[in-house]
Amino acid sequence: ARLFEGGRHRPPPPPPPRSSEPAPRAKKAAQPASEAAMAQRRAKDDQSWRDFETRFKAGQAKLVSCDIPWPTGAPENPIHIHSGMPKELALASIREALRRWHPDKLLGLFAGKLST
Repeated sequence: ARLFEGGRHRPPPPPPPRSSEPAPRAKKAAQPASEAAMAQRRAKDDQSWRDFETRFKAGQAKLVSCDIPWPTGAPENPIHIHSGMPKELALASIREALRRWHPDKLLGLFAGKLST
């Protein structure tokens, strides 16, 4: 909608009428995984990455996206950071994830091997 018509300011439209129905309830968030479960998932992701590096260094001819061991966590927490983690471990996990999966780093390491 245009704010100016014919050189004059048009006031905003009135707000919609209020409903007498109560607001819908928010869905309950999924319960976070336990610290131990997240640690296991981080360890599994780390092992998958090490296996991937070994295969790559062994001379795998071409790579496709599905060959890359992407992080397995939920979109809001892909690297399984837990609120009870010591700050140093959380920061180290984030640094390692950025080193592995940042697009610039990943392309720098494997650009010659990625198939289109």
